[in-house]
Amino acid sequence: MGAGRGVALLALLGGAACLGAGEGERLPIGEFVATRFEKAPLIDGVASPGEWDRALTTEGMMAPFEHELHESITVMSLGFDAERLYFLLRCTRGNSEWRLPKYARLNDDYNYGEPSVEIWVTPPAPVAETYQNIINTYPAVMDIKMIPTRGYTGMGWKADWKIAVRETDEAYTIEASAPIKDFGPAAIRDGDVWRFLLGRTCHGAKPRSQASWSVTQGFAEIPGHIPVKMTDDEAVLQLTGTHTLFTGTYKLDVGVVAPAKSGAEVDVEVRFHAKKTPGAADDRVERKRVTLKAGERQIATFAGTVAALKKGNVTVTGTKADGTVVFRQSFTFPVSGWTPQKPVKPADAKVEELVVSAQYGPETNTLLVKADIIDLPGRERAAMAEVRVIDAASGQTLATTAMRPFVEWYGGAEVHLKGVEVPVDDFRNVADLQAQIRKLKAANEEKKRKKEQPDPLPKVPHPEPRRVNVVVTVKDKAGKELKSAGKTADLLRYDAEWMNNDVGMSEKVIPPWTPVAVNGGSVEVWNRKLTVDGLGLAQAVSNGGSDQLAGAMRLVVVRDGKEIEVKAPAPRVQRVVEAEADLIGGVEVAGLKLSARTRVEFDGFVLNEMGVAPSGDAPVKLDRLFLEIALPAEEATHFCATAGGWTAVHDALPNRWSSQSTASGMLIGDFVPYIWLTNSDRAFLWFADHDKGWNHDPDKALPTQELIRANGKVTLRVNFFEIPTEVNGLRTIVWGWQTFPSRPLPSGWRATFCAQNNPVPHTTNTYFWIDADWAVLWPYYSSPFPWNMEKSKAHLDAAKKRSPVHRPSVGSIAHSIGRYQDYDGNQFPGLVVDWSDTPGLNSNANVTASKGPNDFRLWHYRRWVREAGFCSLYVDENYLSLEENFLTGNAYWRPDGRLQRAYNYIGLRDYFKRLKVMFHENGATAPNLWQHVSGGAAYHAWFGDIFFEGENVE
Repeated sequence: MGAGRGVALLALLGGAACLGAGEGERLPIGEFVATRFEKAPLIDGVASPGEWDRALTTEGMMAPFEHELHESITVMSLGFDAERLYFLLRCTRGNSEWRLPKYARLNDDYNYGEPSVEIWVTPPAPVAETYQNIINTYPAVMDIKMIPTRGYTGMGWKADWKIAVRETDEAYTIEASAPIKDFGPAAIRDGDVWRFLLGRTCHGAKPRSQASWSVTQGFAEIPGHIPVKMTDDEAVLQLTGTHTLFTGTYKLDVGVVAPAKSGAEVDVEVRFHAKKTPGAADDRVERKRVTLKAGERQIATFAGTVAALKKGNVTVTGTKADGTVVFRQSFTFPVSGWTPQKPVKPADAKVEELVVSAQYGPETNTLLVKADIIDLPGRERAAMAEVRVIDAASGQTLATTAMRPFVEWYGGAEVHLKGVEVPVDDFRNVADLQAQIRKLKAANEEKKRKKEQPDPLPKVPHPEPRRVNVVVTVKDKAGKELKSAGKTADLLRYDAEWMNNDVGMSEKVIPPWTPVAVNGGSVEVWNRKLTVDGLGLAQAVSNGGSDQLAGAMRLVVVRDGKEIEVKAPAPRVQRVVEAEADLIGGVEVAGLKLSARTRVEFDGFVLNEMGVAPSGDAPVKLDRLFLEIALPAEEATHFCATAGGWTAVHDALPNRWSSQSTASGMLIGDFVPYIWLTNSDRAFLWFADHDKGWNHDPDKALPTQELIRANGKVTLRVNFFEIPTEVNGLRTIVWGWQTFPSRPLPSGWRATFCAQNNPVPHTTNTYFWIDADWAVLWPYYSSPFPWNMEKSKAHLDAAKKRSPVHRPSVGSIAHSIGRYQDYDGNQFPGLVVDWSDTPGLNSNANVTASKGPNDFRLWHYRRWVREAGFCSLYVDENYLSLEENFLTGNAYWRPDGRLQRAYNYIGLRDYFKRLKVMFHENGATAPNLWQHVSGGAAYHAWFGDIFFEGENVE
């Protein structure tokens, strides 16, 4: 039930007193012809004379949803040759675009707040697939592959883009080219029909910032991508001047270009029509025939007035004498009077040469400091930077640290304030006052209803924060200062009853699972016997009596070209309780000391912390280090892997797959967080949230993970060290595995319905969303509590009366806490630095699944259960995206100054596991967890009683 940028939404557009107010009707999708370039344009950001003369060109852009002409001038051209596609986008700056910020500077990075263009490429294919490419003026590219019918989004796809940008005070030009083969086909044949959608983000433009050259709801809507017939030599049209329609006095220039080798006669028609679909008897039509010699170009100009209209529709068509349509495009336009104006820098606007930000994370007691020098004159001389933290009152220096190396003109540092005294806002000190305020608010609602004067609310006291000045000094190689700038930051920590709790933590196992039993190297969980060695490697897995592996897992060291298989002794048992067993072990081999701490939980979840270190004092040089896991081919007929978010690939298993095709382009390397192998009866899952301790090929030329089907087996190979690596200290690699099914399926499990009541007599349970006075931002981003417990209880009690098996479910998002505020009204905005998936960024309160936000949610959900009878939770968007949290999440900074992003599925698992235990311990009978999982197969992290599939598949 998640909504994303590419999801088509419905919109009803009204239009009284306008030409073309056909309610619910859309303009027709256009059609174009493009021709092959005889000589490819030079990608230098300059549309040199003659380079683009034979390119398909159009100017008009339509805003999605409103489906009307966009207040911008964007001239778009398209062509191709034997090997590459070529795009030219000439963008007159929007009336507010006095500055072209460049926040995104790395591959697959994206920032909606900056100017950009979009190029969607949809090649001819048996199963429709489309490729989204967003290019800003830096230039940086976010490129993604999508297969909508399979719900697949591949962040790992990357085209070999060649891009150049030129800027002036009035416009910017983006020239771009990519190989044809990167979009699937090896070449373009004469007559092939591809679909394209070219678009732009121009902030300040009306009716909205984004627009494209077609009629769409969402840009990923493939039927809205305009079909373009790709020809070796054909007539093409070039439309400009659509922006003049806004004025009511239009002047449309239609360039007509003949084939290179033959002449042509083309009828150009401009048709104004009242209905969205042209062709009515009262349409106003202008036509001109253009007769051309081979290779000739002429311009047909159409001028007139539509000033009497408030809104109109126009279709421009180019038709050859033989009836072949080479161009057709329709627009709805308002006669708004808009004209392009050279953007003017506001009088109070300031472009800082050194932009410094400083935010304090109270949980980790850390100052997060960032610096941006993109606008610093002589920025290329910047070699280092220093951060000083100074007490604002006394002038005392509290801490200093060096910044990381600048990467794409960004620098940063985390200043840990150990020993620095910071005030604490303890919410327990104002608990009684907050309860009084809640009662006053409820009474004031009643007074408001009676139109009486509400009572004033008392002010909640808070301690004054400690103010510091954070100063960043940028220096050259010689240590000479280039620029210094600072920011103030307020230091304030929090304490509350809900912090650092143990809600849902238990050594006991809950139904339907059974206690863990250990006998030597064998660990028994429900329906499975797992035999492991001292490194946590499975030697055998019996799953319901079936041998799930084709042999023991293999850890292989490659040194001096020789493969050495690691043979570890049996593990030593460190601890066993009902819910888990902790094992340890190790071995020395090939100059290495290998060790492991292995945890096996009640559902068969196996987590390994593997240490790799030299066995002596000298460093050890390895060629490679890899893990192999082999399954019988009949156990692995299908697979699933992901780059995070809505980017899972789930399909029949090919003979070979590698993470290179799936991993996120935002990662250094091509790591994926899990690989699911299944035959629908059983499944095997490998997982890891991050690649700390690994060593990747920086050019992604070698696969990090790969699947190979051969000789009756499917082999998963995980390359921890995929290139030569010097081990000069301890490296810790965290990974794990799990087998499925991990619990018994209840009788009649398929007779569970999303409905308010039992639709059939044999229904085991029904689920349906309930308001329950939930504290919602927008569905399903909500706090883990209602606005009012008494009101929520009334909602829930009424819903439960429908049926003893009905589970009214409150909505939530797996990665959001709704807002940085607790049920009592206490606010803690500073924790956005520690908890957010991007430290310091409060975007719908998206958080990493670390203990802090998990504790917050679990404590409040338990309170909701106890005080209002909360009994069931619907969780949306369980498919976590890459995170940037390096404070309490798994992301980390590399020595070269680059951030390696990571996932936190294991933290999400801990959240859901504790949630299930909490429900059980507080008498909320299962089933009570309903999860939307259309974006992958992270079943090691998900504990849902009901899994909801298929929504994101068109």
